[in-house]
This record gives sequence, C-alpha cells and structure tokens, in this order.
Amino acid sequence: MKNKVALPITVNPNITSYAYYALPQCIIQAPSRVGDIVAKVTIKDTVSDEWKEIGHWQRTQNTWSVIDDSRFGTDCNACLYHQAFEEDYIQIAIDLQRYSGPWGAVNLFLSNNEEDLLLGDNEYLCRFGSFIYDGVHWYVEGKEQKLHVTPYQTSSLELVLNRKGNLVEVYAGNRELQLLGRQELHRLVDEPLYIGIQVRHEDNTFYSWFFSNFISLSCDANCIHRRLDYTALSKHWDFDLPNYFLDMNYYSMDEMLELGGMKFIKKCLEKNKYLELKVDQYYLSGREEYGSQHHLHQNLVYGYDDGNKTFMLIGYNNGGKLNKYRIGYKDMKKSLKRPCLDRVKVICYEQDGHGYPFEKEYVKKMLKGYLQSENASVDTEFLLPQDHRKYGLDIYDELMTEQGMQVFLSDRRVSYVLWEHKYYMKERIDYLTQKEIFNNEGRDLLLPEAEQLVDISFNLRNLVQKYQMRPEKTNVKLIQQGLLEMKEKEKSLLVKMMECWRG
Repeated sequence: MKNKVALPITVNPNITSYAYYALPQCIIQAPSRVGDIVAKVTIKDTVSDEWKEIGHWQRTQNTWSVIDDSRFGTDCNACLYHQAFEEDYIQIAIDLQRYSGPWGAVNLFLSNNEEDLLLGDNEYLCRFGSFIYDGVHWYVEGKEQKLHVTPYQTSSLELVLNRKGNLVEVYAGNRELQLLGRQELHRLVDEPLYIGIQVRHEDNTFYSWFFSNFISLSCDANCIHRRLDYTALSKHWDFDLPNYFLDMNYYSMDEMLELGGMKFIKKCLEKNKYLELKVDQYYLSGREEYGSQHHLHQNLVYGYDDGNKTFMLIGYNNGGKLNKYRIGYKDMKKSLKRPCLDRVKVICYEQDGHGYPFEKEYVKKMLKGYLQSENASVDTEFLLPQDHRKYGLDIYDELMTEQGMQVFLSDRRVSYVLWEHKYYMKERIDYLTQKEIFNNEGRDLLLPEAEQLVDISFNLRNLVQKYQMRPEKTNVKLIQQGLLEMKEKEKSLLVKMMECWRG
C-alpha cells in the first residue's frame, strides 16, 4: 500500500532569517495552528436549528468556525445559542481549537441572561467544556463541580449538554461519550433560558511570546555561524529559540542510521513528528549546488509520498528565502551516508505542554538591556561559555569595523536580520499600545521614528544587494552612513519607549 504523510507547515513564518529560528517557526505557525480560525465545531445533534450569533462566525452546513480578523489575534470571544426548551440537547465535535493563553476553551452553556452571555462563569447556570491544559471542567452557578478531569485531544473531543427540566447532564469523550455528572439546578424559574456554544479565546500566548522575545540583537563579525543574531535572556538556543510548543529529541546521524535511517524518518512522520537534519543540497532541484556540488545544509522533513518516492522538505534557496523541496528516496539514502557531525532533531508539536504568558517586566528589561548594550545572559552566564559578541546598540560598532563591513557586504543574511528586527520592533509598538503599556499619545510619538528605522534598514538591505552585483565604494560609504544614522535613531527611539512606558 502506498502511503502519503504531510504534516502541517508554513513557508512564511514571522522569523525567517536563520534556519535555527525559521524551521521551528514553520511548524508552530502552520495555518492550522496560527490562522484566522480560532475554533471550529460541528453540531452533530441538537433540538433547535434557530441559532443566534455573537462574534464573527462562518457556517458550512453543520460546521461553524469562529474567525478572528484582528491584527494580533487577541480577545476573540463568541457565542452561538438559541432559546432552550424544557427538554433540550446539544452535541458538538471540536474540530479545531487554536492555542490561547492563559487558557482557551470551547464550551456548552445554559444561561438565563441573554445580554451577558460572554461575561463569565457567574452569568451561567451551567458551563462546561474543553480546557486545553487540563481537560474538561464543569461549572454550575459559578462554582466548579468535582469531576474526574481528563485532558483530551481537542481535534477529536465531543461535548454534550442535556437539559431535562431542572436536571442538567454533561458528557464528554474522544471515541465514546462518558457521563461526567448530573446536577439539579435551583435557579430555573419562568424566565427564558438559553442554551448554546461559547468560544473563549483570550490573549493568544503565541503572539505574546513572539513580541516578548527577539528584542535584542548580538553581533560577532568573526563568528561564521551567527554574525548578527537574536538574543534572549537564556542565551542558549535550545531554550531561547521559538521552541515553547515543541518537544525535541536528539540523535546522532549514526544513531539514526542504526534505528533504520529511511524507515526511521517515515516512522517519525507517521507519528506526527518532524525531523530537522542536514541534507546534501546536491540532490535538491532549485539549489545552485544541484547536480554540481555537495553541500550539507539544515532542512526540515515534514512529509513523504510513496507514490512519487519522495520526501517533502523545507529549506533555504540560494536567495536566503524558505522553499519547499522534494528529494527522492534514493537520493535521501545517499545524503544520509555523507559524513555529518551535526545532530538530528526529532520534533513533536505539543501546544498543551507549555504556557508562557505575556510579562511586561520581561519586555522592559530586554528593551533596557538593549539600549544599554548589556549582555542579557548575565542571569545565566555561569551555565554558558563566554563569548565575544557585542550586544544591543553596540552591534553597530561591530558592524562598522573593517571585518564587520566585510561581513555586512558579503553575507546578505546580516542586512536581512537588521531589517526584520526593525520591522518587528515597529509592530511591537502597536502591540504594546493594545496592551495599554503605551497610550495613544505615546504610540503617535514612537511610530514615526520606528517607521524611519524600517526605511533605513530596507534601504541598507537593497544597497547590500546592489553592492554584491556591482561593488562600488560609493555604496560602501552610504551603508556606513546608514548604520551610523540607524544607531542614533534607534537610541532615540528606545529612550522614548522607556519614557512612554506605563506602569
């Protein structure tokens, strides 16, 4: 039997500059995980077909999706409900539930207050549903009931709310529904009752994480691997990468071959695990090295197709952008036999495994350290080897040394990282305003300078590309002037950000 496996993936993650960051991002930011759809439910059985909507819903037959079209994917709560009968029954299947923090849930509820359906537990006579961290909870008249709470895979979870007069029964399960409990309600009077589906999706932890990290840059012109790089407090890229939702296991290439090589890769994919490993670019059509030069480079394996006898990869093209590739089984087998000292990563996406809430003090500390050119690893330096990197605003001095300019002009990734960093620093201003850390007056003060930095970095990126095609000293002087201007403007912006910080 010919099989085909293709795990969720994107080639357009937010951070794209280096494989160390982009490949994990390709997993985390797959559309099914960080898309416009917050939750998708299928109504399998119900008494009424008269539904009212709160929030932005899209319907396809009996499947309803909650759409969040806000800029940062925050605070998207919605309801789908109808007036309850004396005997009423809802059974739904949760098809998709996007990660949210501090928690997110798809619930069923019974309420006697139509105007305040989204206000919280105290507004419901009964509410229960899927909690992504610790399973199913049940609240009656604002108080949590004692249940045997079991975490479920939300992609296959079904919920049932059954009203029989004053008696309410709740069920949940993956394959078989289990009665979680029944409760006699005391507040049922002659007033109308409402039964329905609620989606609670508060601040999206993914975005909070994204905007609280990747604030500071570090630079070492003599480092062949990480010349200009993002840094975080831990300074250890097994931990300060965007790996909060990823569980990783490491193998040497010899260990992987002993475990089956090609069969091992397939088994991992069949178990919803990605592999990050070095693949010989000689075998990847579209690379400059294809068919002419052997060169091992990091790639992410996300699928295979027995019909075409190929593995599906994500890697970088020669222009530094992410691309999808395919490599034949025979060529992959040859590639695995090439000497390689790097480890193979087996990566499993586990959104429920970690929760990192937004911490404004952390953001402020990182911004302040960047402004003062501090090495942010001081909190954990006893764990890590010393390095010769420059941090924060001192990166510009490192780039303007003789060696730094050679690096800046020859390695296009450096100018790209600089542009990418300024772009997301600008985005943070709107995000932090939404968080009420800056007020609107502060935002209006900060944005023009942030936009100027984006323009300067964009022009520098283009000048580097122009210089690589036609080396001219004029362009070198313009780049040096741009770096000096950027340093002064960024210093001014960071000082103002500190001044505008509220709380």
